[in-house]
Amino acid sequence: MKSVFELAKANEGKRGFTYTHYDVLDNFQNAITVNIMNHLGFTVNVSANNLEHADKLCDMDIAPVATVLPIEWERRNKKEKGETVWLEALADYRKRISDLHTPKGKKVAVCPATYKDDVSCASCMLCEKWDRNVVVGFPAHGTSKKKAAMVAAG
Repeated sequence: MKSVFELAKANEGKRGFTYTHYDVLDNFQNAITVNIMNHLGFTVNVSANNLEHADKLCDMDIAPVATVLPIEWERRNKKEKGETVWLEALADYRKRISDLHTPKGKKVAVCPATYKDDVSCASCMLCEKWDRNVVVGFPAHGTSKKKAAMVAAG
């Protein structure tokens, strides 16, 4: 426990953030530690497996929540020579994701770095905001996206 407080202290004046998949629903010590870290200024996002899990984590009100989303919420694209080619216009994609919510109605913002070429974690910093009022969603992607999508589907 001491090391997490040292990490928070080392973050003073900076905008550090991370994610954890440690169980905070059933492990009181983990929940308290995550909550304290956020209040000390080092943002710890609790990671949800899907939108239903995100609601349970939001109900705890201890930390910001991030979740995996099913593949269907990814901006349509293809890879060509190692580069992403967008098959869906940005305006169309934004319209498609504009009303994305958890089952209990919590707004879900899809991570902009997953669908825009000119956005990165360093330029966005949405996940750094510990008091945000949205769940950040990451569409399943990468080499294990089918497996992640199955988890995200619930």
